[in-house]
Amino acid sequence: MADVTGKSADLLVEPPDRLREGLDVSFEDVPYPIVPAFTRRPVVHLAVECEGVDWNRGMSVRVLVRTRCGRTNLFADRRGMSWVAECRRCFPPGPDGAEPRAV
Repeated sequence: MADVTGKSADLLVEPPDRLREGLDVSFEDVPYPIVPAFTRRPVVHLAVECEGVDWNRGMSVRVLVRTRCGRTNLFADRRGMSWVAECRRCFPPGPDGAEPRAV
């Protein structure tokens, strides 16, 4: 089962769709992992606040977020869940010193 950071068996997962009046509002369920849009080497961050939404036929495709590491006004693609690394400030190593695992 996923915990509050969206981790499930050491894998980060996008929150499931939650509809309100036919619109996906799952982006309101923070924190959740987010990958910046339009980046060549995407690094996954942890969104802690949604600052805006780019709607596409009732689906929140891109969101403007504030992250745990302090980045603001970050446009993120909710459909893109591929990345090359995890932000070390958003996903610090565990108490046993193990590195967070990216997929």
